[in-house]
Amino acid sequence: MLGRRPLAVVVALVVGLTLLSGCQPGKVGARCRTADFGDDGGHWVLQCRKGRWARMITKQHAVAFILSAQQSSGLAAAGNPTAGTSSGVTPSGGVPAGSPAPIDATPPSGDDYPAAWRDAPISSVFDSWGYPNRQCTSFVAWRLSTRNGARLAITAGDAGTWDEALAPYYRVDAVPAVGAVAHWNPNESSGGLTAGPVGHVGWVQAVHPDGSVTVEQYNLGSDGRYVQYRTRAGRYIHVRDL
Repeated sequence: MLGRRPLAVVVALVVGLTLLSGCQPGKVGARCRTADFGDDGGHWVLQCRKGRWARMITKQHAVAFILSAQQSSGLAAAGNPTAGTSSGVTPSGGVPAGSPAPIDATPPSGDDYPAAWRDAPISSVFDSWGYPNRQCTSFVAWRLSTRNGARLAITAGDAGTWDEALAPYYRVDAVPAVGAVAHWNPNESSGGLTAGPVGHVGWVQAVHPDGSVTVEQYNLGSDGRYVQYRTRAGRYIHVRDL
């Protein structure tokens, strides 16, 4: 639908075979001799690029690709990439429903996320950056592109890995800034919000005198919807602040 399905199918099949058959151990930055895939022993599938191991995609994100590709190619019955996840949290991240909300939460407004992704079932299509629609990661990638004029240096995978994955490219610290990415690690509690097992990200719309921020985000309650909250993130990723 959005020009991503053929790519998703190819990636899913390749990574799927890798995960099923096993792959050689690797370490980011270490030398490699093949164009094969590797396993860092943690959350990442690696690929040998220019003679060195580099991160390609997180294993959870790969599963989302696989399930979505199965839908697209007719290899499986209808379903969605969130199937099999726990706590109602999707592979790309989200804050579980029932997390305590700040008293000064801002009413939802300003949802201009593209209708082609907003109106489709959650995680049923991929956006222009390779993220499942209506996920926190998809919204932030889109907001960075449209408001900041920036594209992430890499597809950073699940929300919880963004700080580590993007640290080589951007400043990551505890200083809020308008246009920065608000980040929560997996299961981290900060600012009245508790992230799920794969973390959460949002886009900083405003910074207040007390150091709190108003964050725009999708999938805050694992419902794939837009909301604004005034909160304090665990950290901020400065891709291109406004």
